[in-house]
Amino acid sequence: MSSQANDTLTDYQIAFGTPEGKRVLLDLIDQCGILRASFEADPYRTAYNEGRRGVALMILGVLGAKPEDFQKTIEDLKDHV
Repeated sequence: MSSQANDTLTDYQIAFGTPEGKRVLLDLIDQCGILRASFEADPYRTAYNEGRRGVALMILGVLGAKPEDFQKTIEDLKDHV
């Protein structure tokens, strides 16, 4: 891992490692609809929803969460807030 990637990981861990950061992360997960379907009849709305979802997925990915573990990760976050 490069120094910059390591710094980014550390920054994310610091930012989302506090109780406040965990609450913000849970809000992002909810607002971005990770556990909801993105599809809508309007294809532009679907694309918009997928873009929002992608942001939260990227954050969880940087933090090391795997897609198959998202539900558990979210439950763990809720337990520690």
